[in-house]
Amino acid sequence: MKEHHTMDILFVLGLFVVFGMCALAVIHLGIKIYGDSEAQLEENNNSHTAMTYCLTKIRENNNKNQITVHNNRLEIKDGEATTYIYQDGQHLKEAYTNQPFDQSLGETLMPIDHLSLSLDDHLLTISITTNKHQETSTIMLQGE
Repeated sequence: MKEHHTMDILFVLGLFVVFGMCALAVIHLGIKIYGDSEAQLEENNNSHTAMTYCLTKIRENNNKNQITVHNNRLEIKDGEATTYIYQDGQHLKEAYTNQPFDQSLGETLMPIDHLSLSLDDHLLTISITTNKHQETSTIMLQGE
């Protein structure tokens, strides 16, 4: 009888160990999925933030005569001063000055892999790549 009771205890302990191992496996899997999702959201947020920033600057000064593209650099004229948005190395930068363009004057906004700008008549196309995620947007400039 005592031997039968010992087998019952060992069986229950074995089930408890199996349950514990399964619980740890599920927790580990959940942590991995959460980490991967968080990294993907961060990548998407970076490219979306850069694009939103550029589009906001353009919409604030949406006039074909104020916005130009030179050497893959966005130039927004505002009275006497000009805002330059450009890529320097692996960063999106912005410079606001009334002096001629100087790449070293810019403030770093955020890391990016690639910035592509094109202006065709009234259509400005912006393409920003961050962490292998590309976002492209086209905006029509208002003319006077």
